[in-house]
Amino acid sequence: MANTNRFIDCKVFEIDNKKTLVAFKMNVARYRKLQCEFVEFDKEGDTGSRALQKVTVFLDFEEALLLADDITSGRFFKKAQKALDAATEKNSKYAEAIFQSMGGTNEEKCKAKGLRTDGKAMSRTVTITPSFYKPTPFVITAKQGAGESNAQGLIVPKYGNNPEQKVSVSCTADTLRTLALMMDKYISAYIAKTLISGEYKEL
Repeated sequence: MANTNRFIDCKVFEIDNKKTLVAFKMNVARYRKLQCEFVEFDKEGDTGSRALQKVTVFLDFEEALLLADDITSGRFFKKAQKALDAATEKNSKYAEAIFQSMGGTNEEKCKAKGLRTDGKAMSRTVTITPSFYKPTPFVITAKQGAGESNAQGLIVPKYGNNPEQKVSVSCTADTLRTLALMMDKYISAYIAKTLISGEYKEL
């Protein structure tokens, strides 16, 4: 089996605000997932203890590629405008999210790994929401908290409006376009490489 460790250690893209960032990585590519690491930090804090909150979510390759295609095709931005128009009609300051991914760790694994003591699953979600703030009109938000597995195997959030961890990163439309292109390039390259080497079919 060919060694792809160097490849999967690559960082696909990073969006860095003053106090928050999200890094998209290929660390778990062998599971056909893209790792999205959200961090809120204190730049004035001591080295090694600057992180205030951290949420790590995972997007299936198919999900990430579909999002990338929506963004590069322009469909994503049409959805964004519709969401903003709907918010304006309702006289709301905030639009609805136009992308959402739900994941996490189920109750059984949470118990086995000691992740929770309340018997709940661990819900992790990521959303992209259009904003009326023109300099950075999109917000990517990750949330983590108590969840519950449903009949379809999805982990549904059960924390209401109070997640245990929440990190938001704002960005421009051009930043999203760049992210989309990088996700597509890296994931497509990984799939091609592992298909050629015979690794992909062994997963």
